[in-house]
Amino acid sequence: MKEKRSQGKSLKAQRKAAVRASITFPPDLYETLEEIAQQKKVSLAWVVRDVQGQRTGNLAYRLTIREPRHDFQLAIAPQNPNVPRGGSIPLTATAIRTDGFDGPIEVSLENLPAGFSATKAIIRPGQNSAVLVLSAGVDAKLTSAAPLVGKGRAGAIVREANPGDALQLIALAPKADVTMTSSTKVVEIEPGGVGSVSVKIARNNGFGGRVPVDVLNMPPRTELPSFGLNGVLLNENETERTFEIAATPQAEPGEQYIVVGGRVETRSPQQNTFVAPEPILVRIKPKTAISQNEKSGSASTARK
Repeated sequence: MKEKRSQGKSLKAQRKAAVRASITFPPDLYETLEEIAQQKKVSLAWVVRDVQGQRTGNLAYRLTIREPRHDFQLAIAPQNPNVPRGGSIPLTATAIRTDGFDGPIEVSLENLPAGFSATKAIIRPGQNSAVLVLSAGVDAKLTSAAPLVGKGRAGAIVREANPGDALQLIALAPKADVTMTSSTKVVEIEPGGVGSVSVKIARNNGFGGRVPVDVLNMPPRTELPSFGLNGVLLNENETERTFEIAATPQAEPGEQYIVVGGRVETRSPQQNTFVAPEPILVRIKPKTAISQNEKSGSASTARK
């Protein structure tokens, strides 16, 4: 009897441990399969194998065929940001898209405590992540850690970041060793062209080390020609630097915000990149529009 009961319990445990998996077909393949099914000319066979090679009668597979349901899941990291008083840090929002969804997702932080602010970010089509900036004012105060509430919106679809995690908390940290700012607000580049970004740092708390510059949330088909093997560094005796951002000839017109920061070199796993509070807009202009402007400028010069 004991042996039969143990077998019954193991069968129940295996059923409870069932894992659901889904597969998404590209739209053109989905249409082809749908057309084949309507014409009833060919029968389709689905072969499902367990990755562990288990072949027992206790494993069941179920196939569901349905219309695509565009959706996404959202995560924000770090989940426990330590924001320095009077400073700003980057947060990365990552979307897991499902059923071929490729629309823009607007990400924001909500219900921030007094003295805190955050930028919004857009995860654009063809991309899966974007960077927000979380800042604390010089007079910010927290008596206890505050909840980190992030949400993503795509039309009528609204998803909370890291759902079910009650330990997502914002903490207030002392003033950072580095404060980063930038006088550059907008960079306009044509495909194949180059623009420039100027940054400035202030060293605090007696810190006197060099500061590597980080650039986050770069648009597709753009690059940083000034960044060699060691990147762009602000050496111990430097507080300002200008670097270049380039668009490849294949870059498509569009706009995207980048975030610039200064990194404190340390082996500590704690937050060590501190960013400018305002992102910089990178605008890649259509090549045709640029050519027309150049032509009009050349014509006016010729008339003179």
